[in-house]
Amino acid sequence: MAQKSLKQVKEKSSSNKERVTSSDIVVLLTPTEITLENKNIKLANSNLEKVFKGQFDNGKSLALPSSIEVGKSYLVFLKVGEYGGYSITTRQDSVIGLAGKNNNKLYA
Repeated sequence: MAQKSLKQVKEKSSSNKERVTSSDIVVLLTPTEITLENKNIKLANSNLEKVFKGQFDNGKSLALPSSIEVGKSYLVFLKVGEYGGYSITTRQDSVIGLAGKNNNKLYA
């Protein structure tokens, strides 16, 4: 039986346009709870602030970079997996922290 190959997450987008066009979903989220974490990722439940592209089921936890913080807003670029799960579009520039009164840093 042939084994399915896993889709590789691209390291970084070559441009903002490529990041948007290669993403199935673009959303503004605010993590509310970290349910699991390790040195690379945090599994987070989030409040959905706005959908810019695609359809997003906010009932699912997302695997996001370990740099995210609860209560701060992030622009997140996602791909929909084969079984309906979500993954970030690229490793380096798919989660962007927004500057504002609750956000001190810009994560890219």
